[in-house]
Amino acid sequence: SHRGRPVLPAGDIQSPWKITLRALHLPARFGGDPSGGAKTVEPPSLPAMQVLIEDLRYGETWLGALEFAVTDDTDGLSIQGVRLSLPGLTMTGEGRWLGRSGAVSSEVRWHLQADDPVQAARYLGYPTVIEARSASASGELRWPASPWAFVAGEAAGELSVRIKDGYLYVGET
Repeated sequence: SHRGRPVLPAGDIQSPWKITLRALHLPARFGGDPSGGAKTVEPPSLPAMQVLIEDLRYGETWLGALEFAVTDDTDGLSIQGVRLSLPGLTMTGEGRWLGRSGAVSSEVRWHLQADDPVQAARYLGYPTVIEARSASASGELRWPASPWAFVAGEAAGELSVRIKDGYLYVGET
């Protein structure tokens, strides 16, 4: 379900659309494949837009406010300025969906900063995975398909994790 309204530029097609949703609640089993299984769907042409979702929820989990910008370029779509804040945790990032010339691919770059990683882990339902004063993680992933056709075995990328004064539990929690 959603609540909010878009503001479309009057007569100025160069200005980005401004879309503010007071709330967007996604069911816990949100998903589905809008391509009907096709991994080579090219990105659509979209107008530039700035999006703010003030109250984002996934199932019963409140994720806070999400903001990002979408821009269209000759190679595909770019999503920039992604920012999501949760209790104890902030995520920033950007991504691209490429493929207007036939070869479709997707890529994301992200950074997580947990000033209170214990609180963040508890909030996300993992109460015993970390014990630390602060933690951060950064990464980038690329895969040869549309964004929704992510398959871990086909992805390549990098991951970096830093934990200050603590440790991360590996195994069952």
